[in-house]
Amino acid sequence: MNKRLRKKKHLKEFKEFIFDLKFTKIDLNFDEDEFFCNFIDFIESENLSVGGTSNKNKFNFIVSHNKNKLNTYNKDKLINWLINNNCNDILIGDFYDAWYGPFPVRL
Repeated sequence: MNKRLRKKKHLKEFKEFIFDLKFTKIDLNFDEDEFFCNFIDFIESENLSVGGTSNKNKFNFIVSHNKNKLNTYNKDKLINWLINNNCNDILIGDFYDAWYGPFPVRL
């Protein structure tokens, strides 16, 4: 398969990996706007993307990388940022192929 098709089909060197992230904010009286602004600033500074849901103090996201491949360094920095911002019950899933899986059971 030529390079153009591998890129179009997200194969071999063009695979995109993502992981699941779930955490809880310890303080129920936190400023949600401020927290999300800081969280997004951190995510963008690491060239990451997130998508997901939040409900009061519980958060569920899928994390991907905008330019390069994800690695454990990205996970470690994210965990440290969450701990420093009073989050607990942090669960980070394994890397998996965003296009072809196998897709894990959600955390």
